[in-house]
Amino acid sequence: MNIKWSELSRNNSLRLYEVYYNKKRLQVTSYDVTSYACSCANDKEILSVDPNGGPYLAIGNIIEHNNMKWKIVKILSHKKVQSVAVFVFEVQQIN
Repeated sequence: MNIKWSELSRNNSLRLYEVYYNKKRLQVTSYDVTSYACSCANDKEILSVDPNGGPYLAIGNIIEHNNMKWKIVKILSHKKVQSVAVFVFEVQQIN
């Protein structure tokens, strides 16, 4: 069972969230993105991603929706095609 919801960024751009329960994954699709920043601990470990307008997403952040919570454990991938950025995280349910 997947859980999906959407929010608006500070710039009123659409952000779609989807939690994949079987894989313990969260995908955040961000629209109207002109750029995003990443911070890294080394060449292989990404610590955070931050699309213009937000949200800032980092290891250790808690994502909440409908009284459910997930902790970001690892950033698995990030890519941007034209104005759409897709971020995939490993998450752990904490409630």
